[in-house]
Amino acid sequence: MKKFALLIFAATLTLLTGCSLSEQNSIEVEEASASVLTDGIYAIDVEASTLYWEAHKPIGGHMGGISLERGELNVKNGKPDSGSFVIDMKSITNTDIKNESFKTNLVNHLKSDDFFSVADYPTARFDITRVLPYEGEENYDYEIEGDLSIRDITDSITLLTRVESNGKSLSGYGRAEVDRTKYNINIRSGSFFENLGDQLVKDVFVLEMDLTADRVQEGS
Repeated sequence: MKKFALLIFAATLTLLTGCSLSEQNSIEVEEASASVLTDGIYAIDVEASTLYWEAHKPIGGHMGGISLERGELNVKNGKPDSGSFVIDMKSITNTDIKNESFKTNLVNHLKSDDFFSVADYPTARFDITRVLPYEGEENYDYEIEGDLSIRDITDSITLLTRVESNGKSLSGYGRAEVDRTKYNINIRSGSFFENLGDQLVKDVFVLEMDLTADRVQEGS
């Protein structure tokens, strides 16, 4: 099964890497029009799927991974129609810091009340609300609109996606920009605090996903 590019999740942290996750992990994908998918309900293979985050300061940033707890996608009339994905916030990792002590400190800070309050809100959730064909110039098939819930706060985001299917399973790549301040994550935000200098953390982080799913129910 063909896998699409790896890239993902950005803005809420401190400093380090100058290159983007896309530069490190991207693979070439042939340009193609959206393929007709096989109707049915697809269960996300959480072991074969990956999420990534990437966050930036004015110079540098951090990146890492996060796991899906479960997910489901309904394909109808040959295209994505509805679905939901649950993200395990306890699984946040960092991939760019080499010093194990610094890495642990950053991950613990992300899990703290300054950021995602993982002890109180161990999962996040994305629910698809509308699917539109992508009409831009980049290599995407769909604009998937949905509600992203973090810390029991819900805001609408748009996920740009590519999806393909072999009839029994599908694979896809998605990318979304998320404004953390919509979820009351305001630490070191230039929208709320002045004169932060290099301590500023950009409001928008990127969440990217490389997903694999198996058809568990035929379309009706």
